[in-house]
Amino acid sequence: MIRDETHRYALSYHRKRRELRDFTSELSEIPGVGEKRKGRLLRHFGSIHRIAAAAVSELTPFVGKKTAQEIVDHFERQRELAAGVEGNLQISQGQVLS
Repeated sequence: MIRDETHRYALSYHRKRRELRDFTSELSEIPGVGEKRKGRLLRHFGSIHRIAAAAVSELTPFVGKKTAQEIVDHFERQRELAAGVEGNLQISQGQVLS
C-alpha cells in the first residue's frame, strides 16, 4: 500500500518535470530567449499558456521590450497557424465556414 502510493507520487513528479521541460522547448524557438529568460518567465507566469496570453507590457520587466514583442509575435503566429489548420480541417470535412 505504501509502496503503491510512493510509486504514484514518483510518477506524478516525473510527469510534471517532463511537462515543464517540454514547455520550455516552445520558448527555445524564440530568438533572444535563453535558459535564464525561460526560467525567469516560467517562474513568474507559471506556465507557457500564461506566457502566451501575456501582453508586451507584462513581459517587458522580465525580458526587455524587444524580446517581449518577439514573444508576443511568436505566439500570435502560433495561434494563426492553429486557426488555419482548423479552418482547413473544416473545409476538408465539407463543413461551411461562417
